Amino acid sequence: MVVRAVQAGEGERLRDIRLRALLDSPDAFGSTRARELEFPAGVWEERAARSGRSEEDVTFVADDDRTWVGMATGDLEANDPSRAGLYGLWVEPGARRSGVGLALTDAVAEWARSRGAEWLLLLVVESNAAAIGLYHRAGFTETGRIMPLPRDPSVVEIEMVRPLAIRNGGAQSADDAPATKS
Repeated sequence: MVVRAVQAGEGERLRDIRLRALLDSPDAFGSTRARELEFPAGVWEERAARSGRSEEDVTFVADDDRTWVGMATGDLEANDPSRAGLYGLWVEPGARRSGVGLALTDAVAEWARSRGAEWLLLLVVESNAAAIGLYHRAGFTETGRIMPLPRDPSVVEIEMVRPLAIRNGGAQSADDAPATKS
């Protein structure tokens, strides 16, 4: 398995994995499968092309030579490049607990670190114990901040953070993390 950035010309494959993720885990994402089924092919092609060329955002996939078995997106916060976000992490059920999720998380972290980010933040549905466990293993801690899922305010998301930089001879902790912007 290889973890790599999505490239131009891979829009159809990106659409396929995203729709599989939304079908498998509909409560884990801010969007819906019905909404994204309506996106024209050009949207997916632009997302794939942007991933391959942009310094501000990227989508990584876990490619096992036959199919993409996982994906994760990272982006730099426009107003604060010391912060990056991890979004849309999903792993095919048959590939879970095999290291794919950690590899995708680490790829986004390394990408963000290489662009000067000091913090990697994410939101995860509080009822998703498996994902929270993965993020703990990947070095994330809860910040204590919670918020409703925008498309369904009855679902609560928790914020988690992973320090990416070492400052003043010591590791950063979640207590040093900047507050989420509203």
